[in-house]
Amino acid sequence: MVRIWGNWCGPDWTGGQRVSAQDYTGSWNAKCIDDLDCACRAHDRDCSHPDGCSKKADEALIRIALRTAGNPIKRILQPSKADAADKIILALSIAKPFRKR
Repeated sequence: MVRIWGNWCGPDWTGGQRVSAQDYTGSWNAKCIDDLDCACRAHDRDCSHPDGCSKKADEALIRIALRTAGNPIKRILQPSKADAADKIILALSIAKPFRKR
């Protein structure tokens, strides 16, 4: 239950609440603060599947996070967002091989 970024990025941080994606009862259309947060929302929605997160959703979120982390302008102007993207990349790179689907 850790908020990494926005309303959707972080383990068991879904829709601005300390709840797993599988237990989330709010709207999947709830606000996200930017492109990275919206990518986390899409990932959380995928993770709400009874079998958990998919490798495909992990890859999609990693792609968005890499764009953020690798952008030198974001590194200068939004260092906390770039740091959050780094954490997302690391966490999903570790988790992805263990996904059931």
